[in-house]
Amino acid sequence: RRCDGKLHLHLDRPGLLPLQIQEAEEGEDFIPDAALSGFKLGDDCLLPGSACSAGVFKEHADIACVLACLVCLPGNIPYCICKGMRKMRLDKFLTECGLGTRSEVKAVLKKKRVTVNGLTETAGKRQVDGYSDEVCLDGLLLERRGMAYYMLNKPKGVITATEDAAQRTVLDLIDGHDRVRGLFPVGRLDKDTTGLLLLTDDGALAHELLAPKKHVAKTYAAEIEGIVTEREVRTFAGPMKLRNGEVTKPAVLKVLSVDEKKGTSSVLVTISEGKYHQVRRMFASVAMHVLELDRRTMGPLTLDSALAPGKYRALTRAEVEALKCATRR
Repeated sequence: RRCDGKLHLHLDRPGLLPLQIQEAEEGEDFIPDAALSGFKLGDDCLLPGSACSAGVFKEHADIACVLACLVCLPGNIPYCICKGMRKMRLDKFLTECGLGTRSEVKAVLKKKRVTVNGLTETAGKRQVDGYSDEVCLDGLLLERRGMAYYMLNKPKGVITATEDAAQRTVLDLIDGHDRVRGLFPVGRLDKDTTGLLLLTDDGALAHELLAPKKHVAKTYAAEIEGIVTEREVRTFAGPMKLRNGEVTKPAVLKVLSVDEKKGTSSVLVTISEGKYHQVRRMFASVAMHVLELDRRTMGPLTLDSALAPGKYRALTRAEVEALKCATRR
């Protein structure tokens, strides 16, 4: 995918080294060189470590000498195809299909419910190719599912957690058929904060979005008890010391309106980190109180105005790619 004028191959593991496009060995099942679309042998491709929608290189992406070529498919999304590197253990493949944990998958295999290319298989260590082998459960063909990405308009009174014995969580707002294994909220909104919350099972992307060094901006609309002036705007713009001694990174504070009679202000505040209750604590440091707080954006992702509180929708492909692109800057 072209991002900031560069070519990126999207992998699942973080911290990978650049991969050099090399010539395929004779007899290997590779796409012809003509498919490189302007990239010549010897070119380096940046491997930033975010997930590949093709799912290739799940298991052996960090092998240094890889023979690969680039295929530009519709939508200008490159996929890296490499025969012999798509294989994985059968139990891992079944787990990625959503059949359960390794121990649960082991029990399924033991009951002889799984076939590979028509033959019953009970060994979890069996190597399979999820793109060419036919793996079936009780006669039904299995496919590895893609990652899940949901935008939720979090309402008040719901906690940002995956489960809780006493309180309603954000996952309780997700329909059963969409609650894939491993789904979790990216970051945290406190119980009384509303607005944009991303939920996914893509751990690599979540890590990148939350990493302090990535400086992924988040914008909040807030109703403040107090009259916000240029003095507060300047205070927020510099490193700001909180009451407990923590120092924040520069933030952008914009005054939308002021109600002199009520003594309140409507503002937008953009921060690039995620300290605990950060926005509320920043205003407390200037002797003001946050009455309402609503997150509007996270990086390039903006809350869909059509989503009522408590509702959610899947991200579009463009939104997912924009988030991934934002973490590579």
